[in-house]
Amino acid sequence: MRRSTKHNIMKKRYLIYLLTITAIFSAILFFQLRGHHESEMIEAESEENDMYDGPDKAIQFEIERTKDPATGKVPWDKLWLAIDQTRAAKDRARNTSSLLTPLAWIERGPNSDVVGSSNGNTRANSGITSGRIRAAIVDSADATHKTVWVGGVDGGLWKTTDITAFPATWQLVNDNLSNLAVSAICQDPSNNNIMYFCTGESYSNADAVSGVGVFKSTDHGVSWSLLPSTTSFTAGTRILCDYQGNVYLGTRNNGLQRSTNGGSTWTNITPTGLSSNICDLEISTTAAAGRLHVVSGIFSTQGYRFTDIPATVAAGTWTAPTADFASGAQRAELSILGNTLYALPANASYQVPTIYKSTDGGDTWAPTAGQPTSGWASQQGWYALATAINPADANQCIVGGLDCFKTTDGGATWTKISAWVGTAGQYVHADQHNMQWWDGGNKLLFTCDGGVHFSADGGTTIRDRNQGLRLKQFYSVAIHPSTTNYFLAGAQDNGTHSLSNAGLGGSVEVTGGDGAYVAIDQDEPQYQFGAYVYNQYRRTTNGGASWGSVNFSASVGRFINPFDYDNSGNLLYAAYAAGQYLRWDNPQTGATNAIVSVTAFNGGQVSAVHVSPYTANRVYFGTGSARVVRVDNANTATPTETNITPAGMS
Repeated sequence: MRRSTKHNIMKKRYLIYLLTITAIFSAILFFQLRGHHESEMIEAESEENDMYDGPDKAIQFEIERTKDPATGKVPWDKLWLAIDQTRAAKDRARNTSSLLTPLAWIERGPNSDVVGSSNGNTRANSGITSGRIRAAIVDSADATHKTVWVGGVDGGLWKTTDITAFPATWQLVNDNLSNLAVSAICQDPSNNNIMYFCTGESYSNADAVSGVGVFKSTDHGVSWSLLPSTTSFTAGTRILCDYQGNVYLGTRNNGLQRSTNGGSTWTNITPTGLSSNICDLEISTTAAAGRLHVVSGIFSTQGYRFTDIPATVAAGTWTAPTADFASGAQRAELSILGNTLYALPANASYQVPTIYKSTDGGDTWAPTAGQPTSGWASQQGWYALATAINPADANQCIVGGLDCFKTTDGGATWTKISAWVGTAGQYVHADQHNMQWWDGGNKLLFTCDGGVHFSADGGTTIRDRNQGLRLKQFYSVAIHPSTTNYFLAGAQDNGTHSLSNAGLGGSVEVTGGDGAYVAIDQDEPQYQFGAYVYNQYRRTTNGGASWGSVNFSASVGRFINPFDYDNSGNLLYAAYAAGQYLRWDNPQTGATNAIVSVTAFNGGQVSAVHVSPYTANRVYFGTGSARVVRVDNANTATPTETNITPAGMS
């Protein structure tokens, strides 16, 4: 017994060590960015309306920080095993006086936020943000139609029993599953106690964060279990049930899967000739068994098919439309009401130049008579695209890319109904992922990179439902040396925030756009630093009262660019082009910088930076080429470099 216990403890320690080393020294992105050192910089007041963007870069960032350098893949099985063994160690500690007491952790939030008085991106109606949400359903078991379930891409499953309340009260259903990348959720219409959700984001690049399969609940969402038959379906795009309880799962790489036995086994029913990358599934009531519509093609040519026998259809028995909508080179989204469908095909420029419509159940398609503002998909049609039809009126349809547009005349004209930035109109955060429209066209739900937004009047008045929905994805944190409870944190697609409350509380978005790395001078904390993308920095010299911009390059470095601040030397070191680092020589007061080349980087781009707190002017760098390099005299033009890469990190 003792030998077994010792073995388990050593195994746990090894796994945690492996994950820690990987997180510190792995690269942040898989590709190099070409560029040159800009000789000029711009210093000005913090830019309003820094764009919220780079979702694919965010995914790559997470992969690079957690992958095994030897395989290039995230060891999800080892990660979950380490979590289980850590939990077991805590249980043992509670009953064994000789072991150390586990640390006590307190959630800090934020549970809401506001925009700073002169910084950050403005929001109409004092909007609050949370984090990216792709999955949402209205609970069919609730006769009042007020219960809504949502899934964050890294925050687990949440539920409110009254989406009409302002603010809504959110209940965390589960954020301790083996995978939190909830991509779609559905409820069995034949038994609303049965629910499913699939995992894994699929609309970025081939190396997107993997899911682990499909989870199922048979007790109305109280408990969830992973279906063993689905562990190879790591990139789920859509999941739905028909009216007989059969389950349909759209995936990237594994095509369209069907289960007729509650998820025990699956059959591949991808239509012959279509891609194995399924981007959308919809089902209507126009046939006795429901007409199932499928669109394939993610970063590949789209294809569309439908069937009136979804429970028995085979790959070669789908129906092709008589007159199809124009195929794009990216994904496409559908909305459906009876025989009326709208299609949003994204082209190679990630735009949707033409919205198509069918009034005969998908057999023939034609462009709508009018189109929203040119470029409404904001070159993000591969990532953020959504549409929904008013269940009471097929002539009313909403489409969303960056912002949302609505037609009330079947597509002849379109009106913008929301804006991600500004002080007027209806605030809905950027990048639309899901829309739900119910109760005779009155209730309307939007989910996006900023969380959940709700309308009780069909989109005329829209307010967020984000208070208490704690889903922001933070890249970094910096703690104030003397002011209790004050810290900075950079959030994906949601700016840089300052927090000053004990426990859960609100935050202030001090700068807008993507928040990245942050730092607070530990000797002179009036100097604080945030970052936008690449080598664009945000600085305050008065403890956060006001912020300005110091921009060295908008293209060189990494999208989320790692840096570290030297509290003794008052220098900032950051990633730059391959084989180089940037040194900011006077970050407190000026904008003097130098680009330093390091041979030991072996052509790799810096992916992690750490200034030694013990040896002056010593900086450790990790690179995308799996090198760990110690640089001494890093504050000079000719530093001393030493390759200290651990054996086996090839």
